Amino acid sequence: MSKMIVIFNGAQTPNLASNEIQSRIEAKVRLALGRYESDIEKVNIQLEKIDSEENEKKIRYVCMIRAKLTSKKQIEISETARQIEVAISACIRRIGRYVKRAFYLPDNAKRHIR
Repeated sequence: MSKMIVIFNGAQTPNLASNEIQSRIEAKVRLALGRYESDIEKVNIQLEKIDSEENEKKIRYVCMIRAKLTSKKQIEISETARQIEVAISACIRRIGRYVKRAFYLPDNAKRHIR
């Protein structure tokens, strides 16, 4: 049984998420994907802040989670929101659903899997 590796990457991730927050995010990802841990090699989590040049109130946060399956396929989910917590939560929920679909749906219904 292989162990799923969770990695935080991206230039802005350390600035947006302290080690404590990264630990909580990792725990939520492991909870969402734990059932499939032996089928997932690695999970990459990237956080970004997008500033609007016209208006400071239009700041958006992007959370991208990429799961590399042991079958060498990859699932990539991205969520954008005004609050970083909302983007992270939505992205974790979606990656959980799409990993589940990767194992239970027929091949022609797998849009997010490469």
